[in-house]
Amino acid sequence: MTYWITEGLDYVATAYNRQHLHWFAAAGVENLAWLPLISLHTVSHEWVETRENQVVFIGQKGSRHPRRSRLVQAIKRAELPILIKTANRQEAAKWFAHSLISFNCSQNGDLNLRNLEVISAGGFLLTDQLSFASGLDELLAPGTYCDTYNSEAQLLEKIRYYLDHPQEAIQIARRAYHTFDQHWHPRHRIQNLLDWVFGGELPEPFRYSPRSDVRYFVSTASSAWIDTRLGIYEPIQARAASRAGATEGICWPRLSWGDSRRLAGLAAAGAVCGRRV
Repeated sequence: MTYWITEGLDYVATAYNRQHLHWFAAAGVENLAWLPLISLHTVSHEWVETRENQVVFIGQKGSRHPRRSRLVQAIKRAELPILIKTANRQEAAKWFAHSLISFNCSQNGDLNLRNLEVISAGGFLLTDQLSFASGLDELLAPGTYCDTYNSEAQLLEKIRYYLDHPQEAIQIARRAYHTFDQHWHPRHRIQNLLDWVFGGELPEPFRYSPRSDVRYFVSTASSAWIDTRLGIYEPIQARAASRAGATEGICWPRLSWGDSRRLAGLAAAGAVCGRRV
C-alpha cells in the first residue's frame, strides 16, 4: 500500500493474493486486477498414463511452513506412500507427471504457483481449500480440475481414496492438463494485462469489482478507518502465517477461534472484516 502511494501507480494487479485487493479499493485505487499466476515459468511434460501409486511433495517445509510440515508428518505417520523432495522445475515436472497425487499446501491462504506447476506437468493436484476470496474455486473448480482438503483428517481420507481409485485422479489430472494451455497458460494473463492497460478491456473474473468480492462494500464504506484496520490486520496476518493450526477465513486465512473472540468487538464495529469457517 505504501509503495502504491509513494509511486503514484495507475494500475494495481496481483498474481497470488486476490483476497487483499479490497484494501486498495478502500484506499481509492480504481484500476484493480487479478491476473492469477501470471509469473509462472511453464515447464510442461508429456502426458503419463501409468503412474507410481504415491503422493509426491516438492517444496519447502521448516519453520516458515509449520502447517505444511505438520501435514507432511501426518501423511508419514499414517504410513501412506509419500515421496518428499526438493527439485528444480524440470525435475519437479517429472515427479508430478509420474506420481498419482501431487500434494500442495499454501503458505498463508495464497493461490501459489505450485497449483499450475502441477497441472501444467499433468499432475493430479490435491491442495488446501482456500477462502472464496482467493479465487481458487473460480479458477480451478475443485472436483473438476483438482481436489481440495480442509483438515488433516480430510487430507488423509482423500489420499486413501485416490490411492484406491487411481483412475479418478488420472481423469481429473487429464482434464486439467488439456485445459491448461487453452485457459491458464501465463501468456493469456499477459495478454489480459496488455488489453487492460492499453485498451481498457479486462474480462471477468480478472477485473476486480464489487461483483468479484463482497468485501468491496465493507472496505470502501470504511475507507476512513483504513489505517486502523490495517494496523489490526497486518499483525494477525503475520501471526496466522507462523502458526501450525489452520482455519480458512475471508480476510485472514488462518485465524484461531480465540483470536476471533478477542477481535469480536472490533469486527462488530466494522473495523475488521473476517469470519472463521
